[in-house]
Formats: sequence, C-alpha cells, structure tokens
Amino acid sequence: MFTVQCDFDDTLVTGNVGHSLLNAFASAKWRAIENLYSKGEITVEETNRREFALLNVTKQTLEEYVFETAELRPGVPEFIQHCASIGLNFSVVSNGIDLYIEPVLRDLISSTVELHSAHGKITENGISISYLDPYGIDCLDGFKLSWLRYFKSQGQKVIYIGDGKSDISASLEADYVIATSSLEDYFRSEGLRYFEFDDFYDVLQAIDTILI
Repeated sequence: MFTVQCDFDDTLVTGNVGHSLLNAFASAKWRAIENLYSKGEITVEETNRREFALLNVTKQTLEEYVFETAELRPGVPEFIQHCASIGLNFSVVSNGIDLYIEPVLRDLISSTVELHSAHGKITENGISISYLDPYGIDCLDGFKLSWLRYFKSQGQKVIYIGDGKSDISASLEADYVIATSSLEDYFRSEGLRYFEFDDFYDVLQAIDTILI
C-alpha cells in the first residue's frame, strides 16, 4: 500500500498562505523570527509558535482573507479525485495551522483525504498553536517526519510531495519524492532521485509512473 504525504504552503497552493496572513495582520516582528529559522537557530515548529502569536485576527476575517487570496495549484481537485478512484491514501501534512488550511480544503476534504497540521486557537494574545504527533504527544521538532515514520510503521510506502527546507528531513526517508522549488534544488544538488513538478497534473503523471 502507498500513502501520499503532501505539504500545503507553496505545494498544494501556489503561495505561502501563512506568510500572507502574517504580512496582512501581524507586526513586522515576524520577519525577524523567520530569519532565525532561515539561519537554523530555531525549528519550524518553534518559528510558527512565535510568529502566529503575533497574528491578531478574528476567525471570520481570517477565513474571508483566505478565500480571497489562496489559490490551489492547477490539477489539485483532479489529483485528489484520482487518488480516491484508485484507493490511494492521501494525507496533507503541514507545519501550517488548521485555521487557514481547512477553509482552503473544505470542498476537497473527504473520507479519502486526511489533514495533519498545527492546531490553532484564536486568543486575545494572538493565535496559540500546538503540534501533536501520530500518538497524540506534543511535537517540538520534526512534525512532518513523525507522520512519515508513522505511515511507514503501518507498512505503507510513502510518496512525498513538497517544496522547501521543512520538507527535507521527511523526504529523505520517503520511498519516492516529487519536488519543486528549493526541495527540488536540494535533491538535484545532492544527486538524489526525484520527480519534479509545476502543477498537479505533473504530480498525477509521476504517481502513475511510480505505481506502474
């Protein structure tokens, strides 16, 4: 059996919805936190905890903004339908938060699609978030990797789809990788095997090649 593990920001959607929200509704302090992550001084999970604490927005405003700005990559609905039609497990595993991911995927979520992400809670002091690993334990680092290892522990072969730095550790343990942007650059520079993609029609072709 195969499981497709797919990132959200810059992968399922054409931009980074989390960063777009921070640009629109948080103080500029979030960029200094992002810089710490870029330099490898803090984890992506800690980065998001600090950054989203700066985000002061109501749920209604957040969802309205997401509906207006988030854009799925071409081919995503068709790809999800294809996975369902052939019985392929599809899991969105993201360091982003459910508060903005669920509205984007609402019309696509079905019994064949799972979502594992940070859980966000809107408070008077910004959005507090928590990551739970597959066993319900608070995850401070390696959230995506924890889910990949869980899928593999269940006897699944994992096809990983991603785009960036936070996808590297998990993708290195995947059975197959479909990459774009800096994740593709990494795999190319390291001489590792991968499939490249620009849209999910490319992903669909790669999946069919893998499953032959």
